[in-house]
Amino acid sequence: MVDKLPIDHQDSAARWWRYSKYTVDNGCLRPAPRAKLVSYRPWDPYLKAKQAGREGRSPHVSLVKLVLDLTPHEPGYGATPELHEAIAKWCGQFGLLGVLPHRALMISLWPRWQYEEDYTYSAGEDGGLIPVMRTYFRASEGWARSERTRQPSAAPPVEMLPGYWKQRHPRTRDPAQRNQLVSYDVASNWPEPYAVVQELTQPVVSSEPLASALGRFFPDVALADSESFPYPRPCSPEFWRVYAEPVADFLEAAVALRQCVETLDLLTRPDAGNRPSAARVSRTLQTLNLLAGSVRSVLWGDRRGRLAIHPIAPSLLGWLALMVMQDLDS
Repeated sequence: MVDKLPIDHQDSAARWWRYSKYTVDNGCLRPAPRAKLVSYRPWDPYLKAKQAGREGRSPHVSLVKLVLDLTPHEPGYGATPELHEAIAKWCGQFGLLGVLPHRALMISLWPRWQYEEDYTYSAGEDGGLIPVMRTYFRASEGWARSERTRQPSAAPPVEMLPGYWKQRHPRTRDPAQRNQLVSYDVASNWPEPYAVVQELTQPVVSSEPLASALGRFFPDVALADSESFPYPRPCSPEFWRVYAEPVADFLEAAVALRQCVETLDLLTRPDAGNRPSAARVSRTLQTLNLLAGSVRSVLWGDRRGRLAIHPIAPSLLGWLALMVMQDLDS
């Protein structure tokens, strides 16, 4: 038995978000005007379709059918306006795939001025505001946030000690600066903003500037502001209000999932004429394991203090890959 668990956080991490209606605008899937943001448990429609004997209505099966005739060798995957409309309708039922939160492992933002007493146990002699660098990272129970209030620096020479404290602990007493960017001359020793991202179908991780890693998923953010924009915590309601998914990224993920399903179907069907090669099977298993690898099980307690194991995932794409595995296992 346990008590006083963060139930709201748990419930959010075990669910997925979607708008009631989507549209394609300038190559991006985004909420339609006046659409409502709601959450649901991705496993529920899968189980409901299985129990009713209507597997074709499962989220992963309906997506695979949607992109059945697309090929990654064609520009834009050969998508047509009719397909864009069908994808938007599918997203209105299940949500975006969440390609960015699926690929991103950590996002570090440019420091901003915040009240010192909110981040330290005791304010300095001058009080006021100090630079705070915010970082989001994928933790055991979903996306977490950390804040750094001191820039990393090696010990200075003795002759620099008189001004070192002020240089390493800058402060302003102007309340109008709260939440404003810290100027480069003040934060020049801080790390540049960056994101750690993984490839969709390859076990490769890299560090990228925010403009290239995040920019295309936030089309309303000007290119000049993409390195300093205060991006919300991934998968939070605030995140979904400004996030948009490029159709090209959506289709890349959907086609990768479809190719896994096709290979496994050939591998497991006794009447399959063309058995896939060992190399193709190996690539398929690697891709599917990468797509489903973000799903994890956590131990949580409910409001009555009862413990239970719950699966969570940073993306709908991870849930869909797990559904493919579950179908194969059953």
